[in-house]
Order: sequence, then C-alpha cells, then structure tokens
Amino acid sequence: MKSTIKHKIVLLILFIVAMYLAFKPNGLWFLSTVDMAAIANNTEDYSDQNGYVLHETYKVSINLSDLESNIGKDLYNDGTYRIYVDWVDNTGSANSGGYRIGFRDEGSKIYLYRKRVWWS
Repeated sequence: MKSTIKHKIVLLILFIVAMYLAFKPNGLWFLSTVDMAAIANNTEDYSDQNGYVLHETYKVSINLSDLESNIGKDLYNDGTYRIYVDWVDNTGSANSGGYRIGFRDEGSKIYLYRKRVWWS
C-alpha cells in the first residue's frame, strides 16, 4: 500500500515538472505558439545593441583525421571575446559535405558579418 502511494507521488511530481518545462514563458509551448518571428521582432528583450560586427574574415584549421583535436581552437580571440570550435563531426553523407562544425562564444555577444569555414 505504501509503495503505491509513493509511486503515485513520484509520478505526480514528474508530471508537474514536465508541465512546468512545457509551459514556462520560454518553453516548448512558447516556441510553438509565438514562433521565431515574435522573438526576432521583440527588440526590447532580444537585442544586439551591445554587440558589434566583425567585418574581417577569420580562419581556423581543422584536422579531419582527428576531429576531437579541433575542439577549443580559436576562430576569434581579442582577449575579451572569443569564438572557438565547440564540436566537429562527420555526418557520413557526401551530399552535405560530410563534416559539420559548431562554434561557441565567450564574453559578450558577437555577431559574425561573414560565415565561412575554410577547410585545409
């Protein structure tokens, strides 16, 4: 008897947590009902007023024979702001070029003027 009550309490707590995550202001329900256009057009909450554009072209060499060795390589670093390789993987598809690369930034928001990845 006690185990079924504990089981029901655990299930109720999990249900409440799931509902919170689904319906919180920036959760799944928000994105499915508001869509990205509402976020992009909301310049009070989402703005680049403290950002700046990098007009130069930056390169990072990627070692395709050892993908893990590329993690942490800097694409841009001025001492305050940094853009670096977060992950590299091989999709195995020749249609998509076979490789994907993800970048992460540290510091303030940095907006890239050009997006180019040069493979060497």
